[in-house]
Amino acid sequence: MNVPSTELTNNYGLTEEELEHSVWLIENPDSDPVHYSGAKAVGKVLRIRGGLWGALGWLTFIPPTSWIAAGMYRVVANNRKFFSRFV
Repeated sequence: MNVPSTELTNNYGLTEEELEHSVWLIENPDSDPVHYSGAKAVGKVLRIRGGLWGALGWLTFIPPTSWIAAGMYRVVANNRKFFSRFV
């Protein structure tokens, strides 16, 4: 679900800068929220999806693959305009 940035900044303590820097996933938003950003947010979504994607998602939480995933995420995030041409 997409949530307006004002709700994210007001209710979950995220800053506009954080929202512009990375994708965010907030698990259990109504009670005891858990925040995931960047590669970990993508990995968590893959884990929720399950199957082979879920297995790939687990790798974003286990070093050294988590370090590689974070680096790959940052390259894509820093070049969103370029990569958006391929989707």
